[in-house]
Amino acid sequence: MKGKYKGLAVGIIFLVVSLLYIIGAINIRTFTPFGHTGLNSKSIPQTLGICMAVLSIVKIVKEVKLLSVSTVPDDGKKSVEYVTLFGKKVPKIAYALVLTVGLIALYIIFYRPIGFLLSSILFLVALTLFLCPVEKRTKKLILFVIVFSILFSWLVYFIFTTYFSMVLPKGILF
Repeated sequence: MKGKYKGLAVGIIFLVVSLLYIIGAINIRTFTPFGHTGLNSKSIPQTLGICMAVLSIVKIVKEVKLLSVSTVPDDGKKSVEYVTLFGKKVPKIAYALVLTVGLIALYIIFYRPIGFLLSSILFLVALTLFLCPVEKRTKKLILFVIVFSILFSWLVYFIFTTYFSMVLPKGILF
């Protein structure tokens, strides 16, 4: 599956994952002590699953259209940027993917002990600055990222605790 069918395979894999995710979301137990309120613990996961399925279908259709009109032979030669990681040259995309997954893993590990707000702020700042090119990291941008991360995390915390009545980990800040 060199190059030609890679996008199609990604679309199909994500469609299968999204369907499994929707099935898992349907099986989430809900607790409504005050009667049906419209939104419950299933609502957001089901919505995300449906969005992922729709986007997967769009990706599949796009790739099928590209396959049907593609006349350019795939010679497999692409220019790839490399970075040095632990003394080895690795493709830059793999480097970014590994570090992003690592940051997500750290977020999951520290989510409960330090709480939603602090872990979300640290995650957003670290991920944004990591994904931003080094030459664009000015003091002004770093300050903006920090302020945005604080305000966005607080807003999400406020909405989920106030309007959705969901309990998020408070951690060491409260």
